[in-house]
Amino acid sequence: MTEISDLTEHSAVSISSADRLPIWSSTGSEPLTRYVTVGNLFADYAVDGGDHDFGTSQINDLTAISATLNQVEITTSLEFDSASTIETALNVSAALTTSDILAGASETVTATLTGALTTDYLQCDFDAALADGLTAQAWISASDTVSVKFHNTTSGTVSGFSVNAKLHLLRFS
Repeated sequence: MTEISDLTEHSAVSISSADRLPIWSSTGSEPLTRYVTVGNLFADYAVDGGDHDFGTSQINDLTAISATLNQVEITTSLEFDSASTIETALNVSAALTTSDILAGASETVTATLTGALTTDYLQCDFDAALADGLTAQAWISASDTVSVKFHNTTSGTVSGFSVNAKLHLLRFS
């Protein structure tokens, strides 16, 4: 039987979807030869980075590094591979206010994120840059509660401030 490495590559030719390709089978008592059209063979595959209509969605240029999905509605879950499925996704904005934070000190503030569990994945970002030398760490500290710890790494006091936190929660099953 010919190995993949033994196959000879031929220069490109013009093939239409109606052209027939032979398929050989050497299993069984007698070798069999069948034919399939190129169109039928590749009917469910997008080739050469082309556009493809999957019936419920259409994707343009499958070889692109990124894709934009518009008006996607996920009714049950979003599965990435056999090991991870997004079960829940929550997004909320929360206004956070601190008092003055002394040099080397920290302050933790909390926000409500209804439905959050301590086992969920959390991403937090802010609508404005934090003061120089100020770091933030966010986590789900209890059911329905997000804690954000601001730490002053400078040698001076950081004045109290307010910032809007954008909290994004994902629950994987």
